[in-house]
Amino acid sequence: MYTKHFNPPPSTLAVELQFDFHLSHNSDYPVVIHPLGDGTLKTYTYSDIVPAIHRCASFFLSSISVDQGTTPIVAFSTTSDALTYSVVLLGVLRAGMTAFPISPRFSPDIIAHLISVVKPSHILVNTERLPLIDQIIALSKYRPKVLQMPEYSTIFSGGPYSIPETHSRPMDTTALIIHSSGSTSLYPKTIEWSSAFYLINAQTVGKLFH
Repeated sequence: MYTKHFNPPPSTLAVELQFDFHLSHNSDYPVVIHPLGDGTLKTYTYSDIVPAIHRCASFFLSSISVDQGTTPIVAFSTTSDALTYSVVLLGVLRAGMTAFPISPRFSPDIIAHLISVVKPSHILVNTERLPLIDQIIALSKYRPKVLQMPEYSTIFSGGPYSIPETHSRPMDTTALIIHSSGSTSLYPKTIEWSSAFYLINAQTVGKLFH
């Protein structure tokens, strides 16, 4: 068991903003163990994870123009390792935007349906799925702008980075959009999670593994 002292964040702080707290108060505390490309395991601390989140947030803030009174929705139609995917998703939230992860196992017509329903402003795609994106958008009634998924080598580059301005998204507004499995209906149903609901779920999972 890891015995290093841990400073708990404020219980009402949005999940993505809790990482900023951890960088200041728990910087060398281990967060996740993840394999590198050569198969060796690396322990990532908050001093590794949080700068990567900030790089992602800065990427989205520089790539997506935000109109007054609107919140961009960034859909994910991508495959990636779990660490990169999670950090990029947190980067969307840290930028004050709404994340909409879509299962890459869905067929193009189902993904197109979800895009038509949610109407994301942008959709993230990695190189492996680029051949599918034209087909997905052609099937959709709505055409989001396409962004290249940030890669591990970029977000964990270790170079200098800037800390994005803290967003002011209210806790009762939508931060995350998920979907059902689609096993009980023709198309999956979308489900909106507020920052407050997302926080409650994160705290519940945390207690299970404490």
